This record gives sequence, structure tokens and C-alpha cells, in this order.
Amino acid sequence: MEIQKTALRLPKDLHTDILQAASESGRSMNAEIVRRLQASFNQIDTNSSESLDTMRKIAKEEARQVILKELKKKK
Repeated sequence: MEIQKTALRLPKDLHTDILQAASESGRSMNAEIVRRLQASFNQIDTNSSESLDTMRKIAKEEARQVILKELKKKK
């Protein structure tokens, strides 16, 4: 992985929050920022119709699993 060095300006309270989160997680400030940015790009885009279809499919499958589990309990 190629690394690009970047200067970043942050509001003081956000900087403090990131430092605290990094300390609590045992990561460096840089690692905490990278982890959070990567996570934000991995989230499902709820504005995309394709993503909404994916979420519907996931919800249907989860509902099916719950129903099957309940039916097995009744047997």
C-alpha cells in the first residue's frame, strides 16, 4: 500500500475526541483517523437504490431466519 502524507486541519474539539478515541483503542491518532475514514467508505449508501435493494434483501433474510427459529422452538 502506497502512503500519501497529508496535512490536516481539525477543530480543536474534534482533535481532542480523536485523541481520546485513539488512546482508548490503543491506536495512534493517525491509525484512528484511517480506521474511521475506511469504515465510513464501507458503509452502505442509503441514498443509492441499489443499496436500498440490498438492505431489503438482508432484512427479508433476517426476518426469515427469525421466523424459522421461532417455528423450530414450537416443535
